[in-house]
This record gives sequence, C-alpha cells and structure tokens, in this order.
Amino acid sequence: TLTVVATDALGATDTDAVAITVTAVNDVPVNTAPGAQMVAEDTALVFSGAATISVADVDGNLASTRLTVTNGTLAVSLTGGATISAGANNSATLTLAGTQTQINAALATLVYQGKLDYNGSDTLTVVSTDGATPALTDADAVAITVTVVSDPPVIAASYVSGNMISLRGTSEPLALIRIYADSVDMTSARASADGSWAT
Repeated sequence: TLTVVATDALGATDTDAVAITVTAVNDVPVNTAPGAQMVAEDTALVFSGAATISVADVDGNLASTRLTVTNGTLAVSLTGGATISAGANNSATLTLAGTQTQINAALATLVYQGKLDYNGSDTLTVVSTDGATPALTDADAVAITVTVVSDPPVIAASYVSGNMISLRGTSEPLALIRIYADSVDMTSARASADGSWAT
C-alpha cells in the first residue's frame, strides 16, 4: 500500500491510500553442476561431494530433471522418493520426477559408467523443467574425460602361411605378432596371451 499524506500551511492534512498488487512471475529453475570431470576407463564416476549436482526453484514448482550422456550409462537411487518418468536406470538417459527434495536426493546418488573399454570424451547434460505454463527450463553440461587404461592382450585371429603364424590382437594398441616355425607342414596354430602390451 502506498500512503499519501498532504499537509497545508495551516496544518490540515489529507491522507489517501493506493493499493499496489505485485503479481507473481514464474522463475526459472537453477541447476548447480560441477566443472569438468575425469575418470579412468571401465571405472564408475560418482557425482558426490563437490561434484554433486542439484537443482533449486524458488517458486517450489520443479517438475523434472533429465540426465543424458552419449558414451555411457547413468544410475541413481530412488529411495528418496523420486521416480523415473522417462528413460531408465542404467541407461544413457533418464528423467527424474518428484518434488525438489526428492529429485535432489536422487541426484546426490548419481553414478556415470562409460561403455566397456571406451575412452575419450563424453558430456553429461542436465535439463531441469518446472511445472508452470509455459514451462521454464535450465540446461547445463558437464564435460567428462574417460582416460585410457591398458587392457590385457587378446588374440582375435590367427593365420598360417608356410612356416609363419600371424596373430592379431584386439586390445590397444592393435598388435600383429608373427611366429616362425621350423616346419612348413602346419595346418593350424593356437596361442594364448597373458599380461599387457609393451609400450
């Protein structure tokens, strides 16, 4: 209320009141996401501590948070009451639904797992949407670097030509091994590998 009081030189006054109504404006939800993350190949990346992702909406009408990656899977615990309204746990994308408290409880348990033997870059995309009409969203991206881990060699194929046996491996770096036999009277060969590739 704006109150207006006018006073003349003789001390007479007049008071009036002006009603002011401040209408509500929907505010966008706000994600809090960590900086770039790094994890070793075939190792789970847990978004906890300083890396915890959360979302806040001052209007209290948060509806959902969608999580997406390209080269791995995501998993959360739903014990805090959130549900998955789209996608699935242990998949490349999932959408959490529930109250702000429930969604944040699930986000606090988020785990990323890269694809088997994958190394390189990935991006975790976080999109939070409120329940207003029209709905407002906030989108953030977290860069993930999956570092290479040397895998034990695996023999994928073998070839026999005269007295030479060629063995080709599947692990990085791709290797070709040649073995020479004392005789050319060979029809087959078998070999096994143990250990890791030499660099």
